[in-house]
Amino acid sequence: MQKWNFSHQVCSMFSIVSLLGILLSQSSFASSRQTIAQSEQTVPGNNGQFNIFLGATINSFNEVIFTAQLINTSEGEADDTALYRMALPSTVNPAVITLEEVIRENQLLTVSDRSFHISDLYIDISFRITNRPLSDSLAAGDFTNLALMLPLVPNSNELGNSIIAVESENSIVLIAEAGATVESGNGEYREFNIFSLVGIGSNNQVIFFSSLDNTENDAEDNTAYFKRSNDNSIDELVRKGDSVNGGILTHPGGLETNDNGNGVFSGQNDSEDVNNNSGLYKVSGSSYSLVVHEGDIAPTDDTENRYFSALTDARINNHNQIGFKGMLQDENGFAVTNGSGLFLADNLSIKNILQKGQTTPDGTATYGNLLSPFSATPRPAMNDLGQLALIVDLLTEDAQINGVFRASETEVLELARKHLSYEDGSLRNFQDPAINNSGLVVFQADLAIEEVFDDEGSYLRTEDILIITDGVHYETIERGGREHNGKVISEIFFNNNPYGPANGLSDTGTVVYTVRYEDGHRGILAWIPDFGWRTDVTQGVWDDVSHWDFGGLPDQFTDVILNPEQPTDILGPIADTTIKSLSLGGTSGSIDLTLQNSTLSMTGGLVVHSGSSIFGQGSIDSSVQNEGLIEVLENQSLTISGEMINDGQITINEGSQLTFLANFTGVNPIQGNGTVTFNGEIQLTDEPGLLTIQGSLNLTEDSALKIAIAGLERGESYSAIDVGDTVSLGGTLQLTISDNLNLSDGDTVELLQAGQISGEFDNLMVPDLSEQGLQLSVNQSTTKLELVVTQDADPLDTDASSGSGAINIGLFLLLLLPLIRYIVDSKRAE
Repeated sequence: MQKWNFSHQVCSMFSIVSLLGILLSQSSFASSRQTIAQSEQTVPGNNGQFNIFLGATINSFNEVIFTAQLINTSEGEADDTALYRMALPSTVNPAVITLEEVIRENQLLTVSDRSFHISDLYIDISFRITNRPLSDSLAAGDFTNLALMLPLVPNSNELGNSIIAVESENSIVLIAEAGATVESGNGEYREFNIFSLVGIGSNNQVIFFSSLDNTENDAEDNTAYFKRSNDNSIDELVRKGDSVNGGILTHPGGLETNDNGNGVFSGQNDSEDVNNNSGLYKVSGSSYSLVVHEGDIAPTDDTENRYFSALTDARINNHNQIGFKGMLQDENGFAVTNGSGLFLADNLSIKNILQKGQTTPDGTATYGNLLSPFSATPRPAMNDLGQLALIVDLLTEDAQINGVFRASETEVLELARKHLSYEDGSLRNFQDPAINNSGLVVFQADLAIEEVFDDEGSYLRTEDILIITDGVHYETIERGGREHNGKVISEIFFNNNPYGPANGLSDTGTVVYTVRYEDGHRGILAWIPDFGWRTDVTQGVWDDVSHWDFGGLPDQFTDVILNPEQPTDILGPIADTTIKSLSLGGTSGSIDLTLQNSTLSMTGGLVVHSGSSIFGQGSIDSSVQNEGLIEVLENQSLTISGEMINDGQITINEGSQLTFLANFTGVNPIQGNGTVTFNGEIQLTDEPGLLTIQGSLNLTEDSALKIAIAGLERGESYSAIDVGDTVSLGGTLQLTISDNLNLSDGDTVELLQAGQISGEFDNLMVPDLSEQGLQLSVNQSTTKLELVVTQDADPLDTDASSGSGAINIGLFLLLLLPLIRYIVDSKRAE
């Protein structure tokens, strides 16, 4: 059977697309919503109920962290705040999920064998969760940790009223406490605050900031950044008063880190050269080096040289690319027209990404200020693909507006623009976007619906709206006016923090956010995408990103659910691919997936629903539940390494081989003239049945054929196998007899029949019925394998350990030899 006859061509990532051209058309993307917590819900431990929430954050493990203020607690205001955690389930293989209380106000918390009395956690706490990067090769190590800045009940601790700690392996380890002396001995940590905790990388690397007391040079060296390593040592990364770039560092700040524990910060020095007294510095390990400084030539489109002046809002990804904003000046240090831009630095060069005065991709507007001394916006967010998401001011012929953009060295993509039509309204008042490592962008806006007139005049009716997009497809995550849990949403709160790796958007595309309902109650909700194939593509290649919803190839974090309304053929993947889980079909449509000679790995399992099929060759590294069709095409080979449950159809064509490396369960026919090889347990089914194999069967030395016998009716009271061609025996045959079965001399159980049988089992495990006066033997001919019941003449001569149960004549004669020799010797003596 030939499923594909057209050539494979992989499309590149998105070309520059004008949003005006596609009019923000929505996709038919499948998704689900889950309530994590809501007002008046009883908290874990039953001490109180949730009231309001803050800072809902999710990482690439779909681990959600948030703080909450509580009501109806046992101690009133003394214990009414806490930090909570929940792991969201996989969409294909749902898990039992539990909301967990991590830390509670008024708790006596054990930290590194010491006890600390925890204070208010609603506003005064800060936390960072690790966020494994898109590719494991970018950052190695343990990514299961939670960094904490915890306030303490005033005067409950000898030194100070706050600590920095890290949770790892179900315990909390102390990193630093206010009032303690720093590692170098030069100063003491001042009280920490919500801005002290900078980030957390792999293997418990926690980066934090502190003002210092009692330093050697007082105000000249009284602030520093520190990094805690997995061995609990603390390195001083940078300190006010360090010698840098021809001067003394006076204002280090804005340190941002990646998952490797590296970082970037901006610093000013006291150099007399006013054009060279600030710069960006990259932190690697426990040292730092200059990346770019004031006075460097900036890459621009201008005919004359432009030079950097102010440098700010730096970000660093796991490739150590650094995105930053900069003001521009001429050679004399004067401000210039179009004097601000967005830039990207790597180990080789600095690139201009966006600059004031440049034209938008569609040519309808020019970019406004990208850095203003009077505004903190835009605040770009950055991912491991070198893409930055940000809001940019736009100048058109008629007005000054703004828009949401995703920009990189190779592409600038406009995602949304003020006044642009969307659903039944138009967009305005954008909030900072978030971007993940697949290039998905989430942004919040107001959706203007209509102008309303009343006795006091007119006003514009708007609704909060939260949108996710890849630049081509758009989906409304949430919108004011929708109803959840019997309540109507009035406001949406999304954690769009661009600083650090984790906010309200995960690398899986899952989004967590907080809502306020019209009745004043609040809730934390999760929008979980069912990552799927585009509904308008009925035939295409797996590796083509344009064929997937939201334009990104599935990865190890992705639950892929392919469940179209019409028959769909997919070729691939071409290269070895790892995803979280895969589900084919399930409703009215069907999926035919034709594998290439590669490995498709799924940590969460593969389900082939009825009506859907897998064809081709290569390897499936996953457990498989087959209710549809798995077919190995002619002269091909397919290996399935995980447990296989077959409730569907399997076909192995001429000259082909299907190998099961793990356990196999099922009695549905295996069709075709190819060979099936079992390398694990073969448990035909819980209920007896007849497994028919049209081709050949190979049982390896690691296989184990298990058959339970409850009667003598073949395929009805015991399972059996019929093979149309050859069988090669090996491994273990394990037979069990029901306690309710009464066997008698002459009974026969036909276990296997075939065109030809060769080889033998390496190990026979057959019950011992000698106490019943019976013996069981496994008889093998060239076409049959039978269990035969005979009368046991002498139970002592039953070889139960061999499994045959037959009298071993050789052993019997061997036992008689001494007696024969004695008689012969006696005769000779006479």
